[in-house]
Amino acid sequence: MEKKVFIAIIVFLDIFIYAHGQTQLEEDEGLGRYDYLCISDSTWVHWSTDHATWDSAQVYIDVYGTGRDFNSMWMHDWDGRKHLSTIEQLSSEYFPAGSYMPGYPIDLHLKLDGTTLNSYYDEMMLMNVVKRDTSGVIYNSSQQLVLQFYIDIGLVSGNRWLNTVHVKNLGTLEEGNGDKDIGYDQLKLYYETGTSFHFDGIEQSQNLWGDWGGDLKYNNEWKNESLNIEIPAGERLYCYVVIEGFSPTLVMGRTAQFELVTDGLAFDNYGSMHKFKARVDARTNAFALPVMSLSYQAPCVVINSYYNAADPRDEWTELLVTQDNTDLRNFTLRDNNKDQSNWQEGITFKNINLWNHLRAGTIIKLWHRDIDSQDPSPNPHPPDLSPADGYLEVHANDPYCFTGGNFGNYPNYGGPSLSIGGEGDIEQIRNAESEHVHALGHRGTAGVLFHSLPYPKLNHTESPISNTTLMVCPGGELYEYGVYEPQNGTIYTAKQSGEITPGLPNTCTSSSTANTLYWKTLREPLWNNPTGNGSYQNNNTQIQLNWNSCEDAYSEDSTTGYLILRSSTGSFTHPEDGFTYEVEDNIGTSKVVGIITSSTITNFIDPIPAPCDGLMFYRIYAFRFSTDDLKGNNFHEARGRAYNQNSYTEIIVEGPSSPSTSNDMALLTNN
Repeated sequence: MEKKVFIAIIVFLDIFIYAHGQTQLEEDEGLGRYDYLCISDSTWVHWSTDHATWDSAQVYIDVYGTGRDFNSMWMHDWDGRKHLSTIEQLSSEYFPAGSYMPGYPIDLHLKLDGTTLNSYYDEMMLMNVVKRDTSGVIYNSSQQLVLQFYIDIGLVSGNRWLNTVHVKNLGTLEEGNGDKDIGYDQLKLYYETGTSFHFDGIEQSQNLWGDWGGDLKYNNEWKNESLNIEIPAGERLYCYVVIEGFSPTLVMGRTAQFELVTDGLAFDNYGSMHKFKARVDARTNAFALPVMSLSYQAPCVVINSYYNAADPRDEWTELLVTQDNTDLRNFTLRDNNKDQSNWQEGITFKNINLWNHLRAGTIIKLWHRDIDSQDPSPNPHPPDLSPADGYLEVHANDPYCFTGGNFGNYPNYGGPSLSIGGEGDIEQIRNAESEHVHALGHRGTAGVLFHSLPYPKLNHTESPISNTTLMVCPGGELYEYGVYEPQNGTIYTAKQSGEITPGLPNTCTSSSTANTLYWKTLREPLWNNPTGNGSYQNNNTQIQLNWNSCEDAYSEDSTTGYLILRSSTGSFTHPEDGFTYEVEDNIGTSKVVGIITSSTITNFIDPIPAPCDGLMFYRIYAFRFSTDDLKGNNFHEARGRAYNQNSYTEIIVEGPSSPSTSNDMALLTNN
């Protein structure tokens, strides 16, 4: 009898304690669901209380000795308890720099009316996940890297173990089992500790399993919940998501754009809640990577658009050079017939200096004939044979520039070469070995010769009537020129009535800016890791600047150089593309003090003194190309001079101490 009474008392006490537990962290919402929090991401703290009323509610959050109150608000009632949430999300913005770092533990103190009613010590841990984008293409071969990131656990909380990685493909590649694109269970996680990204395929690896439970709706997701990968304290774990192999039914041109899904990581236990998961936002590779054959080479020049007129004398083709220092000598350009079943005689780029060392972003407007159709006196199309400004305008039947072609006789020029068919046609550019480089065409139903062409190629499945421009659009990156699927359709092409943007980037309904941005990216010079330094010289009568050179594949043409700005306040405004500045011009509050038209000259003397007890600020931009020959200065942001506005060097020069300051310091020292 006594034993039964004792048990009843224990049960009663347990119920009483639960009913009057006052406050607790909720495990199904907010931070209560996680053991880890990424320093660049955030979430709320959800908690509950059995108090009916209160005047104030806070969670005091302590991150490794630095803390603050986060005010809370009532959200709803559940199971006899009041549920609250912090108004602000826990994130780095509420903590001083240096006090919110990977490895730091998080304490949570739940407070009502200023009184702490429950505390959770070392309940969570900060960590970091940093992604590095992978661009370009992947190939129908083994070990194709599609996503990479590192995990930083810091130093102060000891070793951790990574148990779960969950990724998803937002592209068009799907996993199959003898079908689809990616081989069954052919996704792996490679990993290593280190200090930089460097995948070489010999790192340790484990499978990421797909096709969860045999459900085909998961054929674009992969996961492993039992990795048990140790991460030593103070080291980073570099992770590489890799496609090991493809199915025989792989469709070329389909894409891999992988992401680490939201909350897609879990580690060993940390804190009392035993939730293991990390609160981390999705990390998505910025680029969709198309799958190409091993023999694929990215095109060095593409057909950006062409104009179909009622008369071939009014037609033109616009070419865009996509690789720096390109040699087009002995390349050929040809077109087809309305059925896309028979090639016409093409033209060959002559073996002359004009076609060698072309810079990335150069635009070539190719008139199909050297005169227009004006009756009775045709007008010649004006040529522009200087590539220094990144723009050329030439004639297909000009014997100085080209050989070949059947243009017919002057003045009607009714021959079949480069005479665009209204119902259908293909323009194809080939290299000096007669290998395919790029093709753009149109026909309601693509013909046999279009289907036989390798990538990259595009066919617009509408027939442009006379006086219509056919263009690649949006044209925001190289792979939209016929690498991405579909190559046949209207996704990556457009037609518009009239001569739309001849010699300028394409605009269409899907985007009015994408092609402009792509042109600008090509035209500006690359400058990896720009650095520089400066100092006053010759008794502070001048300032010497030095910097490392930008990338320049052919410095002999002097199309690449540097714009040097000076500011007394450190405030700068980017130079505008398409505008050629002069020394003494103002750009915002800064002044142009130097223009160097050679990429190999990497020093400059500014003939002014540095301010005593002060600072002088400089910014150096790399540029390419000169003022537009035909249209002059400030014609268009994708013509004329192009500046790298994303990678530049800044130099701060500290002036000497003034005489009065030096004397004061001497007196202090003597005293």
